[in-house]
Amino acid sequence: MIEFSDFGSQWLEDVVAGSPSTTELGHRFAEQMLRDWQEVENATSEIILCDGAGNGGIDAAVFIKADDAEGLEGDNWILIQSKHGHSYSGADTIGLEAQKLFATLEGKRERLSSLSNELVQRLKTFIANAGPKDHLDYVIPTSGRISSEEQEYLANVEVLGKAKFGSLFSVDSVSVETLYNKLVEADATTPRGLRVRLKTSVASSGEILLIGATPFTDMFKFMQEYKSSSGDLDLLYEKNVRKFLGIRRR
Repeated sequence: MIEFSDFGSQWLEDVVAGSPSTTELGHRFAEQMLRDWQEVENATSEIILCDGAGNGGIDAAVFIKADDAEGLEGDNWILIQSKHGHSYSGADTIGLEAQKLFATLEGKRERLSSLSNELVQRLKTFIANAGPKDHLDYVIPTSGRISSEEQEYLANVEVLGKAKFGSLFSVDSVSVETLYNKLVEADATTPRGLRVRLKTSVASSGEILLIGATPFTDMFKFMQEYKSSSGDLDLLYEKNVRKFLGIRRR
């Protein structure tokens, strides 16, 4: 299995090739992260890339329409604030970017680019008419995994977002290390899979069956520790059929 340092260098090769501008670098990073994290590409989804200075706190936005045949029960907007390398300076960056996003969605920011203006109008209409199964996901992709302190900042951003825009709003982060851990977990030959302890009581039921019971609080602690260790709670569900098929594959 390739080491993480080598994986990270190879993964970033296309992102940094040709000395791109800061705006182009953010766009490339966001697009590649969407492709490898959620299997979202221009060929299957509507991806909108916003201009740098007038982006209103949104580098890229993806609209995924509800599709019962695909198991997508509601419309979903994914808003990306890409943070690669020096553009990310920790918890302060999270707070500042969240303030910009909230002001944009509430119509309090001026001097947006024409593309961002059009996007914001669509988002405001979406929020005003959102149903119980619709989602508005704010995602911060980073080069390195964010710290526990920064996770707390993200949790606070989610609380504020839900207060402003309702239960459809959620916040997440994803890093290059998250993608690497996904590969490690999928590789049956590697001994380096994550190991997180789950406290449970197990009783025998017949010769070949064990039945376990786990208090909800212990399950919640297990999930928190798993996300802290892996950077991505979804890795728990990789072998689920719907998760394995992906969000845009029949």
